[in-house]
Amino acid sequence: MAGRPGGLRCERSHTTRPRRRFGRGSSRHRTFHQPARDGDRARALSLIGAERNDAVAFLAQPVNAVLMALFIVAALMHMALGLQMVIEDYVTSEGGKVVWLVLNKFFAWIVGAAAIFALLKIALSRSLS
Repeated sequence: MAGRPGGLRCERSHTTRPRRRFGRGSSRHRTFHQPARDGDRARALSLIGAERNDAVAFLAQPVNAVLMALFIVAALMHMALGLQMVIEDYVTSEGGKVVWLVLNKFFAWIVGAAAIFALLKIALSRSLS
């Protein structure tokens, strides 16, 4: 830049120092990625990084197994509906559109059945033994 000696730029943040230090923006709330850094709350709800026995023990509890099954169903419905919208918008030929829509539903049902089967196998084998 012409006005600075040596062509240095003035790099300024749009937030003040206290806001940067506490992770708060103009809305005076934490930024969207802040809770992930807090650790304890995120780790308490996460199975990522847990050993297999811990995950199996967690999923063997009936309430957790039912909630996980509901999550699997909701996630796969969300995936299938989102992909359906993409297929309807971007596949131009009607024949190709029908094929992709059928494959989309088939894939969602197969993955859902496999995931629910694995979940039931974990939950029932652990509770019967």
